[in-house]
Amino acid sequence: MNLLIYSMEKAIDYVPTDRTLVMRIFDSYNSLDRKEALPYEGMAKPKVKVFSYVFDDVPAYEASKRKSRERLIKAGHKILDKDIASTLISDFSREYQSYDTLLVHCTNGNSRSTAVGTALKEIFRLGGDTEAMKEQYPMLNTGIYDIMIKSAVLGGYYVHSKSVPIQKKFWRKLKEIKVGILKKEGDKHSK
Repeated sequence: MNLLIYSMEKAIDYVPTDRTLVMRIFDSYNSLDRKEALPYEGMAKPKVKVFSYVFDDVPAYEASKRKSRERLIKAGHKILDKDIASTLISDFSREYQSYDTLLVHCTNGNSRSTAVGTALKEIFRLGGDTEAMKEQYPMLNTGIYDIMIKSAVLGGYYVHSKSVPIQKKFWRKLKEIKVGILKKEGDKHSK
């Protein structure tokens, strides 16, 4: 699958030449005003399908701290959370095999779209070197990338590889959740 990471302007100017799945990322504070349909949205030939999501480009260090996160949410920011990430991953999972190209765009095509595109490439093993992509796109939002990977793991879409830096605390919590579920299932069977 070809991966295109674009700004909003470049996505609007894009002319699909093959079956294209488009994942649009808007921020909550200004790009929603520019949420016009893409000129090729809904095209039958070549087939084009478009999904839209809203979350802001919040630096990883801000999004990872509970107090900072709460402050940003109170200020009206929409932060990528596991629910949005799970929806995005699920949408992609249902559709991607019917398409040749994935176009991911955000406002500038630097941070959110690169994080989402790189994560989807890693999660669904779409080929190419994700480490090289991270070097190619140094502004990739690592917080968004990590949430995408964590949500994919929790959703059963992805098995952790050594190339993905995920905190030990997350893996401990995941193990606790699995143990708790197994324990509850064992309790149900013993009744």
